Amino acid sequence: MKKMEKQEPIKGLIVNPRAWKVKKRDLEAPGWWRGIVPDENVWITHDLDVLDQALIEASDKGVTHLAIVGGDGTLQVTLTHLIKLRQKGTPAILPLPGGTMNALCTNLFIKGTPEEILAKAMTGPDKGNVSLAGKHMIHVVENDSTERYGFTFANGVIFRAFGDYYRAAEPGIKDAVRVTLSGLASGLLPADSPSNRLRTVEARVEHKGEVLADGEVRVISASTLDNPVLWFRPFPQTLDGLPSFHCVVNSMDMKDLLRNAWPLMRGKKTHPRHFVDQLDEIDIEIDQGYILDGEVYDLPEKSNIKISTGPAFSFMVPCRPRGE
Repeated sequence: MKKMEKQEPIKGLIVNPRAWKVKKRDLEAPGWWRGIVPDENVWITHDLDVLDQALIEASDKGVTHLAIVGGDGTLQVTLTHLIKLRQKGTPAILPLPGGTMNALCTNLFIKGTPEEILAKAMTGPDKGNVSLAGKHMIHVVENDSTERYGFTFANGVIFRAFGDYYRAAEPGIKDAVRVTLSGLASGLLPADSPSNRLRTVEARVEHKGEVLADGEVRVISASTLDNPVLWFRPFPQTLDGLPSFHCVVNSMDMKDLLRNAWPLMRGKKTHPRHFVDQLDEIDIEIDQGYILDGEVYDLPEKSNIKISTGPAFSFMVPCRPRGE
């Protein structure tokens, strides 16, 4: 990370009122940003049209430091729209944890309540106590047409796990544990049982003409985060800002998978049918939907998905006191 250059910041704030913690803690309530961000630079984005308009106004006003409060899905959608609007000049982004899971904040070591982080970071850029961390996104293209950007793509077993997780009214850590344990237990059922959440999906995965998997696959994941979600960290090395992404393709048989589930999730196991590497593109043919930063995208039929390294953003990280 490098120290931010001292300048007079123009601050902005985008609030997703539908994000889980925003609803729970009433972060949409007027006033919590007062004295930090001007009221005229605060946008409550109730829908995507409002979001687009907010980003255009932020660009027109020359906003240099933009805070976004919401979950991983909020960040993914907001940054995707920011990329597609192609506005001149990209602000430094301050992610504020306002969702069910906040993987980007976790990976950037941004801790605290949204109010605390906003107060600390937005009074810091001109005092030199905020650092910038660069992080790439991934670019996901469906059937050469639909484009999305995000940080973590996954399907197969993980797609089903997220479906189970979000079925809870207010999902949390207990639901994550429940989904993990019940998913592993379901592996004892017949391989073709609809209740077996570890069952395979038919897929073909290629990297620049090299076939990584063709047939029964359990997990396909691509992420520019070293720790995509909770305890799922199957990557033995960090990216260190490289313009690439982690890639996992698992097609292990059930017995091996169950026997090695935890070391696989923690990146401490190698196996001939568990591919792990850092890549800059992959091509997938699959008929199951996928997860992108917690957002579920269904695919009605077999589709081709191309994943490549996307653009990088600069994220604001409040400097922590020594020893913290």
